[in-house]
Formats: sequence, C-alpha cells, structure tokens
Amino acid sequence: MQDKEVLDYIKQAFELKAQGCFKQAIEMLYKTLETESSNTEILYQLGDLYFQLQNYNRSEGYLEKVLAINPSHIKILQSLSAFLDYAQSTTRLKSMQRLRLQMIMCFMNLQIFIIKKKIWTELKRF
Repeated sequence: MQDKEVLDYIKQAFELKAQGCFKQAIEMLYKTLETESSNTEILYQLGDLYFQLQNYNRSEGYLEKVLAINPSHIKILQSLSAFLDYAQSTTRLKSMQRLRLQMIMCFMNLQIFIIKKKIWTELKRF
C-alpha cells in the first residue's frame, strides 16, 4: 500500500468519525493497519471509535496496545480517564483496575519526562 493511499484512508476515517459514521471509520482504519500496524494514532483512534460504539472490550484492547507502544501518549491518558469513569459505573470495575494502574504509570512516566526536560533545559544554559 502506498503512503498516499494510507493517508487517504486516514483522512476518510477522520471525516467519517466527524460525521458519526463510526463503523465506516473503523473499516478505513483497518485498511491502514496493513502497513501501519504499530501506529499509535491509528490504534488510539480505533480504541476511541470502539468506545463510542460502546464496544468496551475492543476499545480496551486497542488502548492497551497504544500503552504498550507509548506509555506517555497524552490522548490515551484522557481516554483512560473516561474509561475509568465508565468502569466505576459498571460491574467491570475489577477488570479495569489493571487499566487504572497503567494510567498511574503513564502519569508517572509523563512526570519523569517533564522533569528530565526541565533538567536538560537547565543544563543547556551552562
């Protein structure tokens, strides 16, 4: 698959998502996974789309894939927060504890990154 073709599928997926056509958007993103299987943005979008469709098991799977690749992904932290809100209102609370721990680890990783960046900035002054 050509890069242009992948970009076209991604563009179509975003347009479909904006129109509320979540299933069609998912189909477009699946086509991109053929060549972009570890693209965290595509995986995140799939997780978000499945969440919108209330398919929480699939959503969780894609969000976990993003976390495995990039534990400091900002959008995933926001999604996990929404996921935890959902979990607290259902019987899935126990199964969601793993995601909560992952979310805490993401925040810690993010804080460590920010601290390292500040230290690096200070060191560059000297």
